[in-house]
Amino acid sequence: MNEIERKLELKDVSGYLPYELRALNKCKNSQAFGTFVHAGLGSIDYYISRPDKFNIILRPISDLYRPIIHNGKEIIPIVELAHIGSYFNSEVNWQQEGLCAILGNWHFYYESFIRGFVLENNNTFRIVYNQYQLFDYLHELKIDYRGLIDAKLAVSVYDLDTNPYK
Repeated sequence: MNEIERKLELKDVSGYLPYELRALNKCKNSQAFGTFVHAGLGSIDYYISRPDKFNIILRPISDLYRPIIHNGKEIIPIVELAHIGSYFNSEVNWQQEGLCAILGNWHFYYESFIRGFVLENNNTFRIVYNQYQLFDYLHELKIDYRGLIDAKLAVSVYDLDTNPYK
């Protein structure tokens, strides 16, 4: 039995649209890209109705754990997310260690199995209540947490000659 082919849908890209999502035109031989959304709802409809003509450009999930340039500043996304998702004031100094942000005995990380963020202290897990803010920030950073790159529904910034998000 054939596996159902996954297709790019509006739900896959809608969170990224307010943040100048970029796309690569498949019809051109060059790696020219432009903003995925232009003024007017009609252009959104066109891009979504013609996904065979465009590849959206995203950062892989592994970019959560490495320095990237965002708004002209070098950040480590998991550390920035820990500031947003933790109960501590924003002045605390989270540090990145492996796949976590660490503050004393606290560990903040993305759990791919549950597709959400976890705050842990000595094997005690705390609910991160503001998950929507964390995913909004993932959208702003254009990080592919939905597996679109692996499904060949998006292009990694590292597969291009120029990273459009630097």
